[in-house]
Amino acid sequence: LRAAGVETESWLGDPGQLGKQFKYAATKGIPWAVVRGPSEVEAGTANVKDLRSGEQRTVAVGEVAGLVSGTVTGPTVAGPTAG
Repeated sequence: LRAAGVETESWLGDPGQLGKQFKYAATKGIPWAVVRGPSEVEAGTANVKDLRSGEQRTVAVGEVAGLVSGTVTGPTVAGPTAG
């Protein structure tokens, strides 16, 4: 993401506290969260959550930067959408 010019911040706390991570991002005004667990790494995907609307979807890793920067707006689902 950084290589694509997208400002990023990494969570350095307990990785098992996903709720705390989203709350932290919301308090900082961060609009997007990108989450990759072992199954997403294996599939070459990432879960991308719009923290403003709550919409979450699974996309191919190569499409994450375009999605969060606003250059990709159409359906980019690489697998089932995450809920």
